This record gives sequence, C-alpha cells and structure tokens, in this order.
Amino acid sequence: MKKLLTILLAAVLCVMMAVAVNAADVYVTDGGEGDGTTAETPMGSLEDAIASIADEGGTVHIVNTYSHDGEFSEPEHAAPITVTGGEFIFAGAKNRWYLNGETTFENITITAADPSKGAVIVAQFNPIVMGEGVTVPEKTYLLGGHQLDGMGTDTAALMADKGWPLDKDSYITVKSGVYHVVSGYSRGASTAIYTGTSHLNIEGGTINMLLGGSCNGSAGHNAEINIYGGEITTLMTAGDSTRRLNGDCTVNIYGGSIATLDICNIMGVGTVNISGGNVGQAAKRVTADAQYMVDGTVTLNILEGATVLPGVSMGFDVVNGEVSSPVINIPGITDETEEVAETTAPAAETTEAPAVTEEGGVNPVVIVVVVVAIIAVVAVVVVVAKKKK
Repeated sequence: MKKLLTILLAAVLCVMMAVAVNAADVYVTDGGEGDGTTAETPMGSLEDAIASIADEGGTVHIVNTYSHDGEFSEPEHAAPITVTGGEFIFAGAKNRWYLNGETTFENITITAADPSKGAVIVAQFNPIVMGEGVTVPEKTYLLGGHQLDGMGTDTAALMADKGWPLDKDSYITVKSGVYHVVSGYSRGASTAIYTGTSHLNIEGGTINMLLGGSCNGSAGHNAEINIYGGEITTLMTAGDSTRRLNGDCTVNIYGGSIATLDICNIMGVGTVNISGGNVGQAAKRVTADAQYMVDGTVTLNILEGATVLPGVSMGFDVVNGEVSSPVINIPGITDETEEVAETTAPAAETTEAPAVTEEGGVNPVVIVVVVVAIIAVVAVVVVVAKKKK
C-alpha cells in the first residue's frame, strides 16, 4: 500500500512540474522583433505570441503598448491564457476582441483610438475572466456568446455554416472594470434560440446593465447569476421584448449593490436568493409573447442576516423569509438628540414623587402637598368673604 501511494505521489508531482514548466510567459510590444522570451526581446505580433503558447497555456505580457488596427481575433488555443500588462490599443474602426479559448485579462488597460466607439469583447462561449486591475473603454460590451452581424431570420443556417452550436454554456467573471453592458448570451439582430445556460459571476467592477439573456435579438434558455460585489445599475434576468429566457433563472446575491432588479421575461421559474448586499428596488414583468410562458413565477428567498425592504419583496410572487421594516428618519432628530433625551429622562423621573409607595400606602409627601393645597383654597375663600362684608 505504501509503495502504491509513493508511486501515485510521484506521478502527481510529475504532472504538477510539467504544468509549471509548460505555463509559459511570452512578451509582445509594438515594433518588437525578438523571440518573446523576455521583456527585453518581445515579439511584434500578439497573434504569434498567443499561438506560441496555444497548446500548453501561459501568460502574454504586453510591454508598454500594443496597437491593433481592426478587429482582433485570438488564434485558437486549447489551454487557458492570460493577457496582462501595458496597454492594448484598438486603432481601427471596429473595436472588437474575439476569444477562441479560455482567456483572462488582468492588470491591463484597453483603450480605443476613437473613445466614442467603445469596445466589444466577444467570448464566443469561451470562459472569460476580467480580473483585477482591468480598465476598458467607455461603453464596453462584454458578451458571453457571439456578436451576430447581419444574420436576421437566417440565423440558424448562418450559424451552422460557421460551426456555432446553440447548446453551449457561457462563463463570465468580472472582478474589475467599468462596462456598459454585460450579457450572458449574444448581441445583434437574430432569431437564434440558445439551449444552454449563461453563468455570470460578478465580484467587482461597475456595470450599467447586467443581462442574464441576450443583449438583443436572440433568446436564451437558463441563467445563473451570482453577485459577490461590484456596483450594478440594472440587473435584468433576461431582457426586453423577445430577449427572453425560455428556461429558468437563479440569482444569488451575496454582496455588492444593485439599484434595480428587473425580474423580466422568465418563461420558466425564477428564484432570487438574498443573503447580503443591497438591492434598491425590484419588479417583475413579462413583455415577451405569452405563448412561450411555462410557469413564469418568481420566488424570493431571504436568508438569515439579509436586509430586504418591502419595496423589493413586492416584486415577487412568493416570498420566503423575514422582510425588514423600513427605518423612518424624522428631519431634525438625530441619534445624538435621541441619546440626550434618553440620558435626561431618568433625572426628570426622580423629581416626581410617586403617589403610591411600593408597600401600597399613600406617599406622605403627597399628603403634605394635598393639605397645603386645601389650606391655600380655604385662605382664598376667607379673603373673598371678608371683602364682601
């Protein structure tokens, strides 16, 4: 038995060493003419840099800047890669980056020569991570699926020609960056109906609109959305009009901030679990055709320790857990004045003599006060009577 364990341990160590050796670093920069093995000898082509580590995976380091004119499409890579460092500049008319394998961006600035055009990062159903230290252009779209250009009503046939299946899952993780839209599925006018699941994990960053479904056009199936942090203006479980989810949607809120939770266009069952974070308001709506409706109910589960106000819980068909009572702040009354009132109250109470003693008898002080009052009344009556005489 010990011999077998020793052999297994040795095998595991060999695999770990192989992974460590194969996880290569390659360097690239504008005008580079080297072999890419060091920052002092960088390559001049990002495509070549990625291709050089396509099989074993690794990290591409941008030294200073790298400019690309037109859409950038990664070479296919079987192993995960990381793109980091320096600045990647979209220098052309279309600022689009297409993934062709699992990709992580971290500690990198992505800019556009024409800032008004923004950028579109298209995962094409490859796992994508926007890691720490990422800066992207204003109005950036981050898509888990495809950019569907000019497909219209022939979407299925055109996607088949491209070899794009409709049953794949998407995986998006956001840790930093500011995005106009993050969508679990695709963008562009189409009639595509996906049958997979979009997985969205938000750990940080700022997102104007987070969509469990497509950005426009196509319909998704299921969505699983996990919010750990970050700031989200609007979280839409699916989307407007035909941008629906034909299946189910689960939203788990552990942290972060969501101004508006739009529980929209879920044809199956929607579930929202809140254990932390902050949700400003929530509402349920269905704008897709009723013929697609299967269940359409949405349930809110308020877990222990979570604070959910009535304005949020009212947007659900079923609510499990305790809804918090709103705190009413009266202008002009602060916590400090309340504390003063509490501390002065006991002193005020000590100036008042109780009418009844703890033993049940009448307090002598009260008797004295009453007698004095009676004498005063009698004196007044006598004075008045003398004046009349």
